[in-house]
Amino acid sequence: MIRWPANDGELQSIIESNDFSVPEYNKNSFRGPQGYQVGRLGELVVMDWLTSRGVMFEEIFSTSFDLMVEGEKWEVKTKERTVEPKPYYDCTVPAYNHEHQQPAVFCFVSLRSTGKSDDMARFVDSHILGTIRLDQLKERARYLTPDTPADVNGWVPTVACYNIRVDELDEP
Repeated sequence: MIRWPANDGELQSIIESNDFSVPEYNKNSFRGPQGYQVGRLGELVVMDWLTSRGVMFEEIFSTSFDLMVEGEKWEVKTKERTVEPKPYYDCTVPAYNHEHQQPAVFCFVSLRSTGKSDDMARFVDSHILGTIRLDQLKERARYLTPDTPADVNGWVPTVACYNIRVDELDEP
């Protein structure tokens, strides 16, 4: 897990230099505009990180995957939290996404904010938690449903999902 961008103020620079208007295809998100903001900012953080490392990628942003990174499909999954991420926190892939999302790699991002609002200034910092290949996710993740008893973190999902701990991911 790494904090990225590493320097204070750089996350706000990323925010200020991008458009966060919700596209038509995303208007029905269950989190509304906030869901799009979180997802888009997570993608931008990963693109900034890849660029800093000299990694070639293409922006795709389809409902199937987000980036083509050196010939592999990547999907970025982002959570908004009010605390810094811990190694035992979960990364989540909703099960309904497996019907159409078959990327080679999932990359997980955590955005720390002051709380849920529509104000993009709420974001304090971000962490790239790690990556995992799709086949490894299928083998190692825990499948949870709303009927599953609360897990170690006390969290009960609202939809069926695959969860994997941060410390089970490959280092970014």
